[in-house]
Amino acid sequence: MTTRARYFQTMREARPKIDWRAMLTQAAFCLALALVAARCMQMETVRDPFDVQVNGTPLLLGTGADSSLVLDILCCAPAILVLLRRSLDKTYTIRWSASLILLLPMCGWMMLSARWASDKFEDIVSTANFVAAMALLWAMAQLVRSWARLRIVAAVAYGLLLVLLVRGFYMKFIDMPSMLEQKSRLIQESGLDPHSFGGEQFIRKMTELMGFNASPNSYAGLLVLLLAVAAGLAIQRIRDRDDPAWSIALGLSAPLVFWLLIYTQSKAALVMPILAAAMFAILWKWRGPIARQSKKSFWIGAGIVAFILAAAIGHGLFHHSLPTASLNFRWRYWIGAMRMFRSHPLVGVGWDNFGPNYLRYRLAVASEEIRDPHNFLVRFLVELGLVGFGLMLAWLLRLWWELTRPNSPPMPPQPPRLSATPQWRAVLFVASIALLAVVINSISSIDFAQSGTWIGLELINRMLYLCALLFGSLVVALRSLEVPQLDERPAPWLLYGILIAVGIFLIHNLIEFSMFEAGPACLLGALIGAALGVRMANPPVRNPRISWAAVAGLVAMCAGCAAAGNWLAYPVARAEAAAHRGDDDLRAGKFDAASGQYAEAYAAVPWNSDYACRAGRALHLSLGSPLPLSEPAAITHAVELQNRILFWYGQAIEDDPINLTAYQLRAIYWLQMNEPQHMIADYSTVMQLNPNEVSNRLQYAHALEALHMLPEAKRQLILALEYDDLLDKAEPKRLPPQQRANIEQEINSLPSQ
Repeated sequence: MTTRARYFQTMREARPKIDWRAMLTQAAFCLALALVAARCMQMETVRDPFDVQVNGTPLLLGTGADSSLVLDILCCAPAILVLLRRSLDKTYTIRWSASLILLLPMCGWMMLSARWASDKFEDIVSTANFVAAMALLWAMAQLVRSWARLRIVAAVAYGLLLVLLVRGFYMKFIDMPSMLEQKSRLIQESGLDPHSFGGEQFIRKMTELMGFNASPNSYAGLLVLLLAVAAGLAIQRIRDRDDPAWSIALGLSAPLVFWLLIYTQSKAALVMPILAAAMFAILWKWRGPIARQSKKSFWIGAGIVAFILAAAIGHGLFHHSLPTASLNFRWRYWIGAMRMFRSHPLVGVGWDNFGPNYLRYRLAVASEEIRDPHNFLVRFLVELGLVGFGLMLAWLLRLWWELTRPNSPPMPPQPPRLSATPQWRAVLFVASIALLAVVINSISSIDFAQSGTWIGLELINRMLYLCALLFGSLVVALRSLEVPQLDERPAPWLLYGILIAVGIFLIHNLIEFSMFEAGPACLLGALIGAALGVRMANPPVRNPRISWAAVAGLVAMCAGCAAAGNWLAYPVARAEAAAHRGDDDLRAGKFDAASGQYAEAYAAVPWNSDYACRAGRALHLSLGSPLPLSEPAAITHAVELQNRILFWYGQAIEDDPINLTAYQLRAIYWLQMNEPQHMIADYSTVMQLNPNEVSNRLQYAHALEALHMLPEAKRQLILALEYDDLLDKAEPKRLPPQQRANIEQEINSLPSQ
């Protein structure tokens, strides 16, 4: 053997061997955190909030149901990789606990609710989002088995906090002024009357600081959640006697968070940091006795929470309200929700089907048409019934029992040695998480059909997010800048910070709904899973062997993801693509082509009644006033068009019997066709589904007047004023005085019989 050959052989033998089985879980950990970060940096919607307008400007396409379902399937990949390693590695253990087992029936019942839900599309997509978050929870419980990995989870969380700060200040000082300058054009494109309640609400939304979330309160709740994690990190740095600059760097984010919290105008979010600070103070003072008497401490804490909830309910029942205006609004939501629960006590109305069902049960004084009860306990009770609520409550109690057990990963046999040569693998690993997150986010949230200038601006924004995410992650994950290695020291205060963060986030969701948005749900699942993984023991493998249970689980998960891709993600992607083509045709005034595209979307996903409704609306917009036709071909075409309109509206109503929009559009169609009996039947259904809406009453009254049914029109006008009188005096939805005066004058002019 030559000298050169011996040299390369020696180098190959000296090179450390790579454990490819361990790389599976390493990849799973990286992918899980990247997906969490990517979904927290975008807002995912199930449906577009506004109807398409003829000659309107194309709207930006964000993360819709198709992209959301693909991301849900990807969120199951870390769990698949964990099971794959267990199937190949006889020494790797799968850890189980009662809370992880309870996830199966809870998620299973949620998926089953699509069978009786009215809006099946909303149910299925939202259920997929929640199941994906729970899959991440299970995977993180398996993957986080050391303090080093818990620190990496917290590092990504802190990086996300910096991203949210960048997003918030960018929206406040750049996006909002620009939108206010263009508000007239934006309102016109939305099809709203600027002087109507909807138009005024649209203008108000332009000044709300929402970040990547659906409401300012959700954005504020997410800021407080991540701030509590950052507080735990700062305290841990102090306890580790690190350079004070590290704690100062972490602490500098606090005033910026409070600055944005003030802009969000979320009173609850401003209170939550005070509650978190009180919890940190209690642990600082009495963490020893609490740990020694963990069982008693758990039941005392559960009792305090139960007492506060009971006191709030008792106050509401006795006074018929809660102390502040904001809480009083929510009390009205919950009263309406309980009315709904009494009608569907056992199985509920179906997951994420609260909104359309709520309208018929809401109090007359409750003006808002909400889609969520703003309380996660009430939501589970109403949407999944007593069965789903019982499963959720059992899971939640058992989860907190396991999270508060005084267990932690074993100490390493000796402190990690710091090499004199910097090891950049840690930096590269953290950077790979941040880069993968931004790549996933860019692919799923940027509308690449827009102009190159707009796409370039969005990519620049993603670079800003990447810098913030990477900087924040490295500040936490690395032990020092001199030797960039992962910090593997025990971090109990970081664990306390995560538990406090999750706890106050759940408390915040007793009056909000942020935990059911896809991004925050995945973040919550990752944090809970990481904390649970640290708390769970690492049992040694006494008899290494292949786990056939893991193989069966792997096959089941792969089959489930393949089925979800084939029967959910792919059809929805086809349907959404066709629907977007239909939107483009409708804006161009190509009504028949637009209806055909919506029909194609409905054929791909027949459990989405919205596609059928849009197909009928596109044809309806092409229909003028009924005129006498002399040409046989014209008569045939008119009859065929009318039949198609009725078919699509009827199909939408058959698929979703409480599709309010379909009933309203069909009633307008009957009015145009001078069919009073059918119009009255549809409008009567609208009044049953949404009896308190004043605008619907006025619309119905004017339709009756057009058909010369004056006594009934007068009755509807009187009812409209009566329902308007039931609203709060300060409610902006109340009719203006001049409009009320005009309606009263109109009532006096109409006959009673």
